[in-house]
Amino acid sequence: PTLAPRRRVVAVAFAFALVGATNVPAALMALLCGGAYALALGRKRAVETACGFALGLLLLAFHLLPALLLSPQVSTAALMDEGHRWQGTMLFWGSMATHRISLLWWLLYGMFALTAAASAAAWRAAAPTQARRAVLLGSLCALVFITPLSIPAWAVLPPLAYVQFPWRFLMPAGLFFGAAVALLGAAGGAWRRLGAGVIALAAVPPLFLGLLAVARPAERLHFGGGEGRTVEERTIHPFAPPEFIPRAARVAGWLPFALAEQKLPGAPASPAVAAGKAVIATAGRNGATFRLSGRADTAASLLLPLFSFPGWAVTGGRGALATDPATGLLRLDLPAGSFAVTVARHPLPVTQAAALVSAAALLVALAILLLPARRARTAAIAVRPGLDAAPEQTG
Repeated sequence: PTLAPRRRVVAVAFAFALVGATNVPAALMALLCGGAYALALGRKRAVETACGFALGLLLLAFHLLPALLLSPQVSTAALMDEGHRWQGTMLFWGSMATHRISLLWWLLYGMFALTAAASAAAWRAAAPTQARRAVLLGSLCALVFITPLSIPAWAVLPPLAYVQFPWRFLMPAGLFFGAAVALLGAAGGAWRRLGAGVIALAAVPPLFLGLLAVARPAERLHFGGGEGRTVEERTIHPFAPPEFIPRAARVAGWLPFALAEQKLPGAPASPAVAAGKAVIATAGRNGATFRLSGRADTAASLLLPLFSFPGWAVTGGRGALATDPATGLLRLDLPAGSFAVTVARHPLPVTQAAALVSAAALLVALAILLLPARRARTAAIAVRPGLDAAPEQTG
């Protein structure tokens, strides 16, 4: 409340951009729940928040624009399979929430009920202020998006699909839970004791999970999506199933093999000659850089064990890169003769342009922060001569 309106806009923008750069689902939830919170504070605060979100989106252009513009070349269908989409992971509805109940699902239901109870108690206890209305509207928004009441919103807002799991809205609900408990504490008396009891009850689930992990480390808590899916979502290793692959790789049939942690039949594990006559003398990889040398007796094509994502470029020779339709991998087409080439990822024009948009937005945000201070300082300097003047001599 003590910030000037312009600075509130910038504060919202920076906070939203930091959340979005860290986790896109969290940014989407902040957009919805934060918008509901601001709306309850009045039209002026809602407009400020909307401007902050817009500026935050511009700050995130370096991340969002390439993702949007390059999406035709990348398949995210693996994000939407059973157990990874909102249709099956919503509380009170869906196969995983009703037919495959597990301990973790009971904990989700318990935290939902605890947040709802704290919000209802705060509504009864707290004085009817804008703060109470904002906290409870934000909490209501978060809780509704976990239940089937929000199905129309999930169906008509495509970006929500990238939140994947409706129970993720328990994260902003947890923030509003803390605010609701604070309202109970401010009410005093029996309400304050109720708030203390709610906090103690909320500490039970994480304490229980911690004790269980220490007492029986060999047993992993099953999430309910299948025998192999656990809290850890499998040990991460180089062949772990990807959540997104190039669209060409999906068309080539990679997805079921990747999910099974296997290689597509016919896809090489190291650079191989796919067409023509050539000998690969050396082949080395350092991170996202591949170096190849050898000789091609005729025009030849080499198949590289690299998914054909946008951004690959070849330097050091006359080779050209293409996508092999049979495997969805990167193909290097070479003319006859000796070759010594480097294949590496390079910034795309779209990523460079998006970075410029973010840089421009950052300059605008800094200007909004600094210009009001400069005006105030200029006003102070203009007043000072009058204040410093010697008192008029009389008489």
